[in-house]
Amino acid sequence: MFDRRQLEQIRSADPELERRFRVLLENRTEELDGEGAFCPPTDVILSAGELVVVMELAGIRREDVRLSTGLDELVVQGRRREAVEAEKDRWLAMEIASGSFERRIALPAGLQMDQVAATYRDGYLIIRIPRQDGAEVTWHGEDRS
Repeated sequence: MFDRRQLEQIRSADPELERRFRVLLENRTEELDGEGAFCPPTDVILSAGELVVVMELAGIRREDVRLSTGLDELVVQGRRREAVEAEKDRWLAMEIASGSFERRIALPAGLQMDQVAATYRDGYLIIRIPRQDGAEVTWHGEDRS
């Protein structure tokens, strides 16, 4: 066990060490190397006419999001910046993840990948991919994040 004075000495000695302790103690999803800081919640909906992906990206600017597709996957990458630029002597609470993210979502066959449409509204990225007429779509739900 450390007393308060010893903890303050650790904090002042090495800000990176303090950040690593904070990540561990607060059960954050942030990776210690700073990459893949969080995993945005995502819904995948398959309807009769399309596959819809809805990703919650609150606080992320449209220009900080990149979308790419392959034959069998959808890749969404981006970065959430800290909402407030302030002098940070120490964190009292830290629940909003910031940093970079990447989500890889496996896609089923039978989609028209040349007709992907994406909109960004009210903190949600909505991606629509039409199904090919008459194509059977089987999805195994594999998320490659």
